[in-house]
Amino acid sequence: MVNVDGVISGNYRSNISGTDINRQWQFPSKKGQPEVFWLKQEIANNRKQTIFFLDIHAHSRKMNSFFYGSKAMDKSNKLYPFICSKLNKFISYQ
Repeated sequence: MVNVDGVISGNYRSNISGTDINRQWQFPSKKGQPEVFWLKQEIANNRKQTIFFLDIHAHSRKMNSFFYGSKAMDKSNKLYPFICSKLNKFISYQ
């Protein structure tokens, strides 16, 4: 879990300082968003071993579950939801 201090404080998107860490992914600060900063460092340092990154969290208005990919929705972004839909009859790829 990346956002332990925020979750313990009752937050589902923000860390203990109140920053929405989901909106800080591109330019995280070591001091302001250490969770994201160090996670990105770890992924960069282990680029060859990191083949998949899955972000699971709640949404304030959307119910149930859904897959959301980056703007560059290439085939690799669509592969995991497709496989899940083939393995579970309750998941619709459409």
